[in-house]
Amino acid sequence: MDAHNLPSMLLFHPAARLSIGIFRNFGMGILFGLILLGGYARTEALTLRCFAALMVVGVSVSFSLWGSFRVWSLTILPMLGKQKRIIAALTRIPFWGIAGGLGYTTVLLLLKRFDLFPAQDIPVRNLFITGCLIGAGIQLISECIFWIILKRIDKT
Repeated sequence: MDAHNLPSMLLFHPAARLSIGIFRNFGMGILFGLILLGGYARTEALTLRCFAALMVVGVSVSFSLWGSFRVWSLTILPMLGKQKRIIAALTRIPFWGIAGGLGYTTVLLLLKRFDLFPAQDIPVRNLFITGCLIGAGIQLISECIFWIILKRIDKT
């Protein structure tokens, strides 16, 4: 399969419907929040407020990543033509980083503004870089899992 077939397979597949996407992203967001919670629990005392805030951050990152895939599919993918899958995957990495950085930073700054989560906001660059690494890392893992599953489906 070449990169040109990806939009029809991924965007128009029944699993890509809005309702399924929202449900999937809330689930992935809670998972991301739990991962963030594990890292946060090592350095700070946990409260219910912190737990809820990290779940919101996780959901924000998840929806940002979903949106970045949609933007990539409508802007970059048509330019790729008949390129191989690996080229298409590599062009997504900057989108994952930016989406993770925006989703993570925006929500953390809002939570800090309303005194719902203690975040070190100066310099904000550190929050953004952390979000970029989280977004790209999580999406890279998800992408590897997706391609392994896709390879197994192609063999059958």
